[in-house]
Amino acid sequence: MSEKMIIEFYESMEHSPIAVVLVHHCGEDPAAAALTVAGFVASVKDAKKSDWIDAGDLVSRFVLWEADLSGTSISSPHIGTSFLPYASQYPYQLVRLRATNGAVGVEIVLDEYSTEAELEEATTILAAVRLPTAFVSYTQPG
Repeated sequence: MSEKMIIEFYESMEHSPIAVVLVHHCGEDPAAAALTVAGFVASVKDAKKSDWIDAGDLVSRFVLWEADLSGTSISSPHIGTSFLPYASQYPYQLVRLRATNGAVGVEIVLDEYSTEAELEEATTILAAVRLPTAFVSYTQPG
C-alpha cells in the first residue's frame, strides 16, 4: 500500500468535510496513520492557547505542523501535503478528524488491507494521547 494518506477535517458531526488533505508520507496503514495523527494532536494540545479548537484551526495547524516536521517551507512546492476535493472513496488510508466542542476525535477508515495487528497498534497509539477513536468501514458515511 502507498505511504500516502488522506485526512478529512470535519466540524462536529457534519457529513461533509471542510477540507481534505493528502499527506504524501506516513500513512501507509492504520497504525502509521495513528502515529501521525497522535503526533499532530499532541502538538496541538501543547500549543493550544484556549480551550476551543475548530476544524479550520485543525487544517491550518496540520499543514504548518507537517511542513515543520518535514523541514520544508510552507511556500515550498515540495510541501508534504496537498488539498483535494472531497470524494466518497480514496486510494489511500483515510482518517477523519472531527472538532467537537473544542476537542478532537479520530475515525480511522478501514479497508480490505487493514490487519488486526495494525488496528491493535493504532488503538494503543491513540489511547496513549487520550484521543476518542473509532474504526469505521468505507460503507459507513462520514
